[in-house]
Parts: sequence; C-alpha cells; structure tokens
Amino acid sequence: MNLSEVIFRDDINVELIQSVGNDEIIARAARASSNKDKLEGVDPKRLVTALWREGHTVPFEHNLITLRIEMPLFLTPQMLKHRHTSISQLSGRYSQMPPQFYINPEDRPLSNDGSSMRPEMVDGGKELRDLAEELYVMTAETQVKAYNALLDAGASNEVARNVLPPTVYTTQWVSMNLHGWFNLLYLRNGSHGFPQWEWVKLSSQIEDIIAELFPYAFTAWKELG
Repeated sequence: MNLSEVIFRDDINVELIQSVGNDEIIARAARASSNKDKLEGVDPKRLVTALWREGHTVPFEHNLITLRIEMPLFLTPQMLKHRHTSISQLSGRYSQMPPQFYINPEDRPLSNDGSSMRPEMVDGGKELRDLAEELYVMTAETQVKAYNALLDAGASNEVARNVLPPTVYTTQWVSMNLHGWFNLLYLRNGSHGFPQWEWVKLSSQIEDIIAELFPYAFTAWKELG
C-alpha cells in the first residue's frame, strides 16, 4: 500500500450481482398451500399486497438477491448482525487492503445533541468538521505507514492489517431473500429509529434495486410497513 496512492472518499456503492425470482414467484409460492401454484385468474399484485398486509411472509423468501457493496469497514458489523445473510468479504488476510479511506462528506452531521440510545445528530460546525477531516487523514496516513512497515519487515497480511483504521474500504457480496432484505431496511433506512447516517444512504441504494426487481412487493412493504 503506497502512501502516495492513498485515496480519501465519501461514497458508498451498491451493485446488483444477481437476482432469482420475481413478484409472480411470490404469488405462486403462496398458492402452493392450496395445491394451485399457477396464476390463472389471479392478480399477482393484489395477492402479493394481501400477503404482506396479513403478515404472510414466507412466500417472500422463495427468491434471492445478491448485492456487491463497497463501503468503509466500520459499517460491516451491522450487516453481519442480520440473520439469513450470506456474506463474502474482501479479506485482509489473503490480499492487501486497498489504500482507500472514508472521510465525512460535507452533509454528514458530526455531533450528537441527544443520547446514545436516541441520537439527535447535528452539523457540529466548521471547527469540528475541519478537525475531523484533519484527524481522519492523519490517522489513515500514519497507519498506512505502519501497515507498510510491518509488511516490509516480513509480517503476514493478516498481522499487518490489524493496524489499519475502520475507515478503510472493503467490499462485500451479500445474499438474502427478499424478506431478509426488508428486515434489514426496516432497521436501517431511517424511516424509524436512529440508524447510522451512512446506513441510511446505503439503504436508499438497496431500496432502488429492490423496487425495480420486485415492484409489487416493494410497494406493499413501503406503503403497509
């Protein structure tokens, strides 16, 4: 990791890798319970909406969405907390980490006027913003030097990576069924509760992908809760 190549960035990127199933499959899965898993004479949009409204969520699990998510390392523990999640992540054990580090964008609130359980995030002012940027850059550059020194001294990747800050970027492939993604979004999209600011931005991109793949299910979830 060359210090001259260190990049500071504030983007989080989500890319669709694959999807299996659609709204019609959800409707057909629901009808399997009555031994009629075809859709003749059935409006799939109406059925999918009714299923979600009545809490019949198993039919929403006969599908798969795999996303490639590029994000700072500090966001990954919250992804790992979700059940029914299959994750493959860039490993600092098998390869060297890219010299890319997250830095707060201008619209990211930095100060909490609330509590740890009920945060009320506010801007914090220019002085705090300038200090945060200075320390983020200094920390990353210092720890890149330590990372390089360990590698040059013969340390393995898995030993050297431990000095890197959690702002270093990583990449995950994440696979879940639609019900699992809805559960994640419910907790992370900012519609209720107090999710982390970066997670709200990440969730917005995930919602855009799901809305295109499963428009009936997404609309039902969004409108009915």
